Amino acid sequence: LPDPVCLSLFSRAVQRSLAIIRQAKQKKKKKEYCMYYNRFGKCNRGESCPYIHDPEKVAVCTRFLRGTCKKTDGTCSFSHKVSKDKMPVCSYFLKGICSNSNCPYSHVYVSRKAEVCQDFLKGYCPMGEKCKKKHTLVCPDFAKKGVCPRGARCKLLHPQKKRHAREAEAGDRSDPPSKWRRVWEETGR
Repeated sequence: LPDPVCLSLFSRAVQRSLAIIRQAKQKKKKKEYCMYYNRFGKCNRGESCPYIHDPEKVAVCTRFLRGTCKKTDGTCSFSHKVSKDKMPVCSYFLKGICSNSNCPYSHVYVSRKAEVCQDFLKGYCPMGEKCKKKHTLVCPDFAKKGVCPRGARCKLLHPQKKRHAREAEAGDRSDPPSKWRRVWEETGR
């Protein structure tokens, strides 16, 4: 049978080693930015979050860019400072048709075959405009094909295209809205 004193010392040594490993892991994680804080300007974990919460790395408010943000008094959780390092690449620039001389979006060409920058998806890419990967939040597969092989597991946006007036009219003829259904059935139009 082992000595109880030896077991106690051994147990303390194991606990101390585990604590050192835990601290090392936390210090290692602290070098990464919190993707929730960077993308949304807030993190539910608050001070207990093991990642860095840097207000300079928070995503730019898209409503502010359009001039429609009502929280100009400093209560907006997003940044109202336009910084090229935090901006996605201008989709019009990539198509060669951006005519806005004051365009706040990044005008950097990256290869069509380039993968999406994982750091940018987390909210901040330290490479900024020097990065050779795509700084976009829109899923390239969905943008090309209208479907994404990753489905709901995809971290990127899957925006639905707006219907043009002619398409809406054609859609109204084939599938009338509920408030017009009675008129549709009575007149056959």
